[in-house]
Amino acid sequence: MSQYRLFTIIFACFFWLNVTAGQNPTVEKKVNAYFSQIQQHPIELYQFLYLMPKGGDLHNHFSGATYAENLISYGQKDDLCIEQTQLTVMPTTDCHAQQKIASVRNNSQLYNNLIDAWSMYNFSPAKESASQHFFSSFGKFNLLVNRHPGEVLAEIVDRAGSQNISYLELMLTPYDLNFFNAQGEITAAIGKQVGWDPDLLRLRHKMLQQGLKEAVNQIPAKITAIENDMREHLHCNQVDPRPGCHVVVRYQYIALRGLPPEQFFAQLITAFEAASLDKRILGINIVEAEDGPIATRDYNLHMQMLNTLHQLYPKVNISLHAGELAANSVSPETLRFHIRQAIETGHAQRIGHGVAIGYEDNSEDLLAKMAKAQVMVEINLTSNESLLGVQGQAHPLPLYLKHQVPVALSTDDEGVFRTYITREYQRAVRDYQLNYSTLKMLVRNSISYSFLPGTSLWQKSNSRQQVKACARDLLGAHQPSKTCQAFLAASEKARLQWQLENKFHFFETQISHKLALNRKDNIL
Repeated sequence: MSQYRLFTIIFACFFWLNVTAGQNPTVEKKVNAYFSQIQQHPIELYQFLYLMPKGGDLHNHFSGATYAENLISYGQKDDLCIEQTQLTVMPTTDCHAQQKIASVRNNSQLYNNLIDAWSMYNFSPAKESASQHFFSSFGKFNLLVNRHPGEVLAEIVDRAGSQNISYLELMLTPYDLNFFNAQGEITAAIGKQVGWDPDLLRLRHKMLQQGLKEAVNQIPAKITAIENDMREHLHCNQVDPRPGCHVVVRYQYIALRGLPPEQFFAQLITAFEAASLDKRILGINIVEAEDGPIATRDYNLHMQMLNTLHQLYPKVNISLHAGELAANSVSPETLRFHIRQAIETGHAQRIGHGVAIGYEDNSEDLLAKMAKAQVMVEINLTSNESLLGVQGQAHPLPLYLKHQVPVALSTDDEGVFRTYITREYQRAVRDYQLNYSTLKMLVRNSISYSFLPGTSLWQKSNSRQQVKACARDLLGAHQPSKTCQAFLAASEKARLQWQLENKFHFFETQISHKLALNRKDNIL
């Protein structure tokens, strides 16, 4: 029986027994002390972090989260071919036997080359930069993601569940939903057909009339089909469900900032409409290289588009990739305003990456504003090192913590970057000597600042004072008071926060018992 499987069974038994959970300062103090002892011991630290409750992953791209080894397996099922020069999957089964994905496992050189081409593994700058290699990798394997979205989702959520993650907020592009017709991606094609009009309200009306509304109406059924396939692969309705079955999954819908303005705007309207239509889509985002030629040229325009659509869809949540820039990747002028404009014009409630915060105009003022407004930053350490060369003390994570800007750790594209959430926590501890209390705060942030609907368990997001309805209850108690039960029943976010506190209580109690047994053994 696996370590996680045993842990899950024990936790389930504990949860359903009539046990009172809650914060025990003495136990937490012991866990803090133990954690400080193992911080410099990588294996013990990893084991601790793997089992530690980790709340949510709020910055995770669907198509970038699958590992190359699994993509190869998907391609073998379809008997597809590999183009030998660029190592791109071809939509055909008509090729020489040595070009078949099915033959790859018998050709170690080709197998290794595919993993290198479809991820950042073994990457070293030569003819292309890290960013070029990263973004080009998607075009090489995306056909497989399009053909196996249910299996991809199963892989993602099962990896999350095995690491004690409770919640995923996955980013979906139209391409992840195989949203194509003869003219290409449906919504971008509608934008191209309508053409550009600087009057954004009029342009939106034209696009909706041209078929965008009908396209949006297809999205819920596509997501349902993917989720049903995922549940089947994970045996969620059988006697042996996988860990991923217990992970809550929600989505952000994405627009691609590298498209011409009319096509980008069509995708952006689609995102806002989809989030208004399907309760599983909790917000919108924009992706692709922030330093790309169209992305830098149209950044101001993109923020104006967001501002316009925010006025029409004020309830739609917005998280934006902003400040994913290094000092040498763009002109000094470009570094000076992206994060601020994402917040002030684009109405971003969360910022993805935010690496360039130190280069922003009046950055101290901006940090104070983010802290006051509780604009959370999604921190992606491995991604930032791989693509931007920003790591260690050059990374702004310590700066955000110093200024009390809320942050949470996330994976970005865990398959392409060859990482996962436990490794992100391990890196944070290694590089910034974070203590257990700080890690616990980051975990709680990942649920508190999620886009899950409902009132938070905490009176203020940056405090740990429970709402009045649950003020007299021990955090995470199995049988909360009637007033607290009523509050939790009305808030999906609070229920997940309560569950997280229960998990923390169990985890910390197990660590405390382990320490007590070790002391007893030493005495004997």
